[in-house]
Amino acid sequence: RNGPRKGSSFSDAVDARAFESLVLRYAPPWPLQLVFTPALLSQQQRVFALLLRLRRAKWSLETVSVGAGAAGGRCAGSTPLTRLWWTLRSELLHAVHHILAYVTLAVIAAEWRSLLDGLPALSSVDAFAAAC
Repeated sequence: RNGPRKGSSFSDAVDARAFESLVLRYAPPWPLQLVFTPALLSQQQRVFALLLRLRRAKWSLETVSVGAGAAGGRCAGSTPLTRLWWTLRSELLHAVHHILAYVTLAVIAAEWRSLLDGLPALSSVDAFAAAC
């Protein structure tokens, strides 16, 4: 989608799909275009879209509040349903946090470090393209 939808409002900002139209575009100069092909850039776009969705899910879970307010449903008068809600929220937040950490640290950071470590050994753009 390009631009705001017809009839969009503030409620669109809290929509789970609010960031779907956000796109990262990059036109690499020569000779980088030999390495950063449209297929590679599309793959990068999908990875960063996943990261954005994970961060948004984490933010949503951190900022949601139901019924019991700031006490987090742990007050003496909370219902079993409220306690179940906060337990589920906590478990989901834990899972999303660790998936986000894994993708960021174990996948992206590790691949970036591997690329940086291999750069000094490369002698040409063709060698760089082959390494990627």
